[in-house]
Amino acid sequence: MLGARDCSNLTMDAYSRHWKNFIELIRLNKLGNNPDRYVEKYMLVLNEQQLSSASIDQALSAIRTLLKFVFSRGGPELNLGKNIKTKKNEKLPKILSEKQVKDAISYYKGENEITLRNRTLLEILYSSGLRVSEAVSALIKDIYISEGYIRIKGKGGKFRQVPIGKEALLWIQKYSVNSDGKYLFPSKKSKTHISRKTAFLAVKEALASIGIVQEGYGPHVFRHAFASHLLERGADLRVIQELLGHSDIETTQVYTHLLERNVRSSWEQFHPHAKN
Repeated sequence: MLGARDCSNLTMDAYSRHWKNFIELIRLNKLGNNPDRYVEKYMLVLNEQQLSSASIDQALSAIRTLLKFVFSRGGPELNLGKNIKTKKNEKLPKILSEKQVKDAISYYKGENEITLRNRTLLEILYSSGLRVSEAVSALIKDIYISEGYIRIKGKGGKFRQVPIGKEALLWIQKYSVNSDGKYLFPSKKSKTHISRKTAFLAVKEALASIGIVQEGYGPHVFRHAFASHLLERGADLRVIQELLGHSDIETTQVYTHLLERNVRSSWEQFHPHAKN
């Protein structure tokens, strides 16, 4: 579809759900009789469902894409809800300390196939800051052991090269030594790769071993740790943006807020005049 052809499969799935829901509500006359207010009414429906601001932003983008497509195919030019402003999500990402990361990854120590796979997965998530979808679908041919980097196809079909640390490279070699397949993490249940759910369970078990069982801690915490630890050690924000594959620097800037919060916390804890 026009405007959505470069989206990831996950984004397209979400867009499709919004399109179906939106069209169904119109069919049932749940959005009123004024087409110019369809987007506004749909946003009210989503707000009543108490969805996150990120989900509502995505829904708004999906519906605007649909209406633009309809217009491009000779349909009516409908109000795209350009005046609708959604609240920015101010929730900061969950961050693990360097010790927590080390202890969680070290949970997988055995030599059996599943343990090796999970250890390798966690190593690469933290070493290269990959999205979980990028990690599970990594191709063996895109891992350059001697050069120490991995070639990743990220959002929008854009490729980037990301360094891999020595420790992660050692585990990749150990795990894939007997592999002659296409994927680094092949699935035994399908002809492709392991699922995001499999990765989530591997991360959940490792985090539980260090006492973290709360909601909101999934594979992405290693990506967040990758970025925040680089920033704490002086890496340039633009470099981190490139490594993470963010198209907008504002997305990466959330980690500066974390650093500012940590600085403030340290000042309050240690400065003699911080407390009365």
